[in-house]
Amino acid sequence: MDGTAVQQIAKLREESLELEVDGIKYASPNLEPILFEPHPEGLKLETLQGLVDLLDEPIDKELENREELLIHVVSYKKVRLYGELAGRKRQRDLYAEVNLSDGFETFPFSRFMVSEEFQIKLRSLLVPTEDQELLLQFTSRLTVTDEVVSGDDGMTQEVSLRRGMSGALKESGSFKPIVSLKPYRTFREIDQPESQLLFRMKAEEGKIPTLALFEADGGKWKIEAVQRVAEYFLERLDGIKVVS
Repeated sequence: MDGTAVQQIAKLREESLELEVDGIKYASPNLEPILFEPHPEGLKLETLQGLVDLLDEPIDKELENREELLIHVVSYKKVRLYGELAGRKRQRDLYAEVNLSDGFETFPFSRFMVSEEFQIKLRSLLVPTEDQELLLQFTSRLTVTDEVVSGDDGMTQEVSLRRGMSGALKESGSFKPIVSLKPYRTFREIDQPESQLLFRMKAEEGKIPTLALFEADGGKWKIEAVQRVAEYFLERLDGIKVVS
């Protein structure tokens, strides 16, 4: 047996070394403790009400003492229910997780659409508001024969519509480029946060003018959504700590 083989055997022995101190086993080479602490697999939920129902009628004894539970609003689309710190590793058990369903369609911001598609999505994917209705009324007047002439000074968007070959003025007016709307973007059980959105039109000859909305609040709505989700639980569940 040559020296290389001896070194390999010694290395294998070293890598498999285990020590026990005060009932805890440690394994080489880094002497990490060998711990087996099983944790439950958290329930997967899709609604905030589902988590409320789980806690109002707990099916496991671990959920009966609310003072030991913690609700963490991770984001506008994720909530987690934890237990208290436990075990040698001082970890929290994850009892349940609520995730906003991927099946919900959201408004396609930053994409130009023809008037009909824009109106359908504006009507179906936003909470009714005064600005939504004004935007629907304005865009419903656009047709394939319209030529859109617009100007924007940052405060209002001046719009003129000219009809057909004659170029006769159909109508003119102004529409503010920034609108306050409430798109469906977080859990449906809470009041959707209102956002400042930028409305834009783009025209090509012989085609229906295309329309788009651009987010213009720097993502502030996400912070507001998290706060509203936290308030949802605080109003419905006594004795449970809620953090966001």
